[in-house]
Amino acid sequence: MLYLAEPRRDTGDLVRLRMVPMQARRMRLRHADTKDVDHLCDVLDWISRPFGTAVGIAGNGGRELHIAEYRRALRDVLPWR
Repeated sequence: MLYLAEPRRDTGDLVRLRMVPMQARRMRLRHADTKDVDHLCDVLDWISRPFGTAVGIAGNGGRELHIAEYRRALRDVLPWR
């Protein structure tokens, strides 16, 4: 998993976390298959809900997962598929 964090400039608080699922094959990294990304998203979303966060697949071809505060995610942060 490749993690890309977006902190708030003034406080350093985490605003958004993008996660890019990767697979190692033959000593090279490549994007994970769509089926694996879907499964990973479902599992991370399920285990994150009790902590007030939501995980969704970005609208960029399904190669990134986004995590955000659950209430905010439902409004406008995550481009759910």
